[in-house]
Amino acid sequence: MSSPISVHIDVDPRRCVFCGLCEVFCPFNAIKVSVNDKPITSALKSGILPEILRKIEIDEETCMHINFLCERLCVDACPIGIIRFNGSCIQINSAAECLTRGWCQAVCHSVIKVDKIFQGSIKVNSEKCPERCRNCFYACPVNAICLDEDGKVKVLEEFCIFCGACKNFCPEDGTINISITGINTRQTGSNAWKTFTERLHSYKPIHNRAAIQGMDTPWPKIVKIRDKGKLKIERKAYIKKHTLELDLGLCEKCQIC
Repeated sequence: MSSPISVHIDVDPRRCVFCGLCEVFCPFNAIKVSVNDKPITSALKSGILPEILRKIEIDEETCMHINFLCERLCVDACPIGIIRFNGSCIQINSAAECLTRGWCQAVCHSVIKVDKIFQGSIKVNSEKCPERCRNCFYACPVNAICLDEDGKVKVLEEFCIFCGACKNFCPEDGTINISITGINTRQTGSNAWKTFTERLHSYKPIHNRAAIQGMDTPWPKIVKIRDKGKLKIERKAYIKKHTLELDLGLCEKCQIC
């Protein structure tokens, strides 16, 4: 079995402008951006980005009709426990936490409909997989990768959220190929949004102009703290304090942000 690959997630405080793009795109809700300790997403409020939807719908009428025959498989299928039964129908406690992987829909098509945040495709060239390597299997945060009878990697694309964690942990370049073809949003968005989506569609990292030219953003009084499973950077200027907090426990080391 191949040795595990270490993927390190970090934030360069000299180049972060606290725009909130990473918070918007993160499918695991691992990033929070705030101003004076109040949540804010500048990119959304300014209209640069459209609202990204985590859509999960429940047909309550149908659910109540089949209540006595139902085994509540959707409740057991939810890996983060946000689906509950209230006595007559199921309910979602926090739709914002849903990763839209679709396990609940798979066991109850008649009641639950889930629209993924990202649409796309994933292909695995099993012939290039290193012998006995299981890195992608263990790295997948949504259990969308399994092994077939021959021990070869198989992707359950119905449940894949195209985050790229498996690709990051794969030791062999070109074995896993992911393409993001669409993002579930409420409206179209600005020209900047079109640029971001084009980069995501091609699955290439987005570099800002300062990074390309080797320049640092001149933010004053920057503090970087790594403590208790969280990475935090703060910029204090005049009466405003900008904060970006990355929860390393929730982060699955994908490459969306």
